[in-house]
Amino acid sequence: MNTMKDYEKENIDIAKKLKEAGDELKIKDEVLYANKTRILNSLDVKKRTSHIKFVPAFAASLLLVVSLLATSVLAFPDIAKRVAPGIPLIKEISQKDEQLDKLSEQIQVISVDAADKEAQIEVLKNEIEELKIRIKEISEEKIKEVETSPNEDEAQNLLLQTLVVDFVKEMYRGNYEKAALYCTEEFARTVLNRPEDILMRSSSDAVVFTQITNVAKVDDSLFMVFLRLNDSGQEMEADHQLDFEIVRDGDEYKISFAGLNA
Repeated sequence: MNTMKDYEKENIDIAKKLKEAGDELKIKDEVLYANKTRILNSLDVKKRTSHIKFVPAFAASLLLVVSLLATSVLAFPDIAKRVAPGIPLIKEISQKDEQLDKLSEQIQVISVDAADKEAQIEVLKNEIEELKIRIKEISEEKIKEVETSPNEDEAQNLLLQTLVVDFVKEMYRGNYEKAALYCTEEFARTVLNRPEDILMRSSSDAVVFTQITNVAKVDDSLFMVFLRLNDSGQEMEADHQLDFEIVRDGDEYKISFAGLNA
């Protein structure tokens, strides 16, 4: 059973606990107030230093702009060159573009030259195809014949080619009178009086016939033949070319002209 002292003791203990609780609440309130003050002061400091913090913010923004510009240079170089031509990177890009333009021009020139060369080669191929070459026996001589014009009369070709080969043989042998028999009266006088106008050498047994063309028919009474020969005995290449004109006199053919071409 509780006595009065016990009751008083309990009341004293309760009072102490209430006082301790009040003190604790007071401390908490002071701490809260202090925190509120610090927070307010912090906000005030942020206001005062906002212009200082603007500097790194501006730098970050500038960095972003530069990054965007760099990206634009890579993605849109033409725009970048117009907007900021003085930036080193853009200058380098411009120089590379100029080099590429020059290379493109050179490639275009080379392509045109190549096309021209190809066209020339094609023309030469066609010419070679047209110049059909064969070895032909004419007056006991094996001579390379080149077809330069259409003439399907092989008998006439051989007849006139034999005429000019026999003429040249007699001229080189010095048999001018016999050679004159193959010619018209007018040209025969040149053969007899000025044989040097026809041949480079007055007499030689070393003549080699290197090439003859087929007969080119100008009309029914005029024909042309070109004969290349070697009379130096040094090389098998031609030393001279003789151009012949042949006319028809009834059923006969006569040489009306023979002259050195080269």
